[in-house]
Amino acid sequence: DPLFFYKEILIINPFDEGKDLVKEIRYAENKPEISFFPEGGSLVDNVQSIIAFKAVNSDGKGCDISGDLYSSSGEIITSFKSTHLGMGYFIFTPITGLSYYATGKSNYGSLSKADLPKSFPTGLTISVSITLDRKLLLTVNTNEKTLPSVINRELNLGFSSRNLFMLTTKIKINSLINNFIIPIDELPEGVIRVTLEGIEGLPLCERLVY
Repeated sequence: DPLFFYKEILIINPFDEGKDLVKEIRYAENKPEISFFPEGGSLVDNVQSIIAFKAVNSDGKGCDISGDLYSSSGEIITSFKSTHLGMGYFIFTPITGLSYYATGKSNYGSLSKADLPKSFPTGLTISVSITLDRKLLLTVNTNEKTLPSVINRELNLGFSSRNLFMLTTKIKINSLINNFIIPIDELPEGVIRVTLEGIEGLPLCERLVY
């Protein structure tokens, strides 16, 4: 079943004195590892996006972290700090021609450096939230370079749960920032995958929402 993950695990008795088992003590450096997750899947040049992040220690467990985001020109862009188990987010607009990296420091004082995902010169980003009256507020953003190829063209917006499509509708992009209100009465409770497809039917961006 593709919805489940399977892996074989080898269990060894640590007290086994067999000749094939070599006891070795290794001291792991408790250096945090930071991963970044742009909302919608990708960054697009000159388009504001929400970047989620997660920091884990050498044991693979979430660890609180604070850090700074820098451009390839050495300019500090913003600061960030985790709010729960090493997770948090910040808002960021990548500029054409620049790359970005972050430095982070854990509560243990260990330093780490990580590159942000590369931004694309063209594309769309998607942002999703639930309104107080239980509707889906969906925002689709793009840049000046992309707009002429998508303006006033119908794009497919699909909602799926457990890999089954529950609802499909069409939207039109009319400007750089586009807001849409989607009723969610027809959708099941739980995690919903929101997928925006291009004219050729290929996914442009995607977002999970509860």
